[in-house]
Amino acid sequence: MERGLAPSARKHGFSETRLLLRWEGVVGAEIATWTRPLRLFRGVLHLRVASAWAPYVQHHAPVIRDRVNLFLGRKAVSRIALKQGRVVPTPVARTSTEPAPEPVAVSGISDPDLRATLARLGGAIRAVETRNDSSATVPER
Repeated sequence: MERGLAPSARKHGFSETRLLLRWEGVVGAEIATWTRPLRLFRGVLHLRVASAWAPYVQHHAPVIRDRVNLFLGRKAVSRIALKQGRVVPTPVARTSTEPAPEPVAVSGISDPDLRATLARLGGAIRAVETRNDSSATVPER
C-alpha cells in the first residue's frame, strides 16, 4: 500500500508516506478522527479539519507540530495551516467488556468456514436472547 501511495504523497509534499499511513498513531485518535493531512510544503503542514474541531486543533497545533517532527525525526514542520472542510471520521473500533459468546453446535454443513461462521452467529443470537430474557424478569418485592 505504501508503494502505491508514494507518487500521490510526493505530489502533495509528503516525501514519506508513513506519516499519512500512521496519522492516528502520531497525533492521537481524537485529533486524527477529525483531521486529515493535506500537504507538507516549505515547513507548513496543511490539515483539513472538521469545522467544529478547528479551534481545538488550532489550540493543539504546537503539540501536533512537535509530534509530527518527532515522528519524522527532523524539523519538517514549522507551522500548521488549517483548512476547514468535511472530514469523514475514521471508524472507531469498539471493544466489548463482555466475553465472546460460545458458538453453538452446527451440523449438516460441509463447508468448514460456513459452519464456523454459522456457529458464531448462533452463539451471538443465543447470547442476545439470554440477555433479553434475563432483563425482562422483574424481581418481586
